[in-house]
Amino acid sequence: MTTTIEWGKPAFLKGLRQELGMSQPELASACELTRDDIANFERGASRITAHYAVMLYRALAAQDVMDETAALAAFRAAYFVYHDQLQRELEEKERIRQESSSRIEDIKKQIKMFDKVARSA
Repeated sequence: MTTTIEWGKPAFLKGLRQELGMSQPELASACELTRDDIANFERGASRITAHYAVMLYRALAAQDVMDETAALAAFRAAYFVYHDQLQRELEEKERIRQESSSRIEDIKKQIKMFDKVARSA
């Protein structure tokens, strides 16, 4: 049986878990999470952080004794989650840099304006 992974869709975790015959409580126990945590991840109510993605990958990979399809898919999902997290951090740093740069330009304009006023007085 092969699962079609839809990246960016929370249901990918549910599909992998079901393909491996694991219940939510079983996966939760293997990851030291609660069943509600797994349900929230599967519904998209909670974001899967890189840390949790790795925990989920390990639990799914340990269960995937006959076929590496699900484990590989879980690993790729962990990679994409981590990549997205890094991308968001980079974008936030760039936004802050641009705001700082814009603020510096505003200050320079104010200084020029005050210099102009001071010279004309």
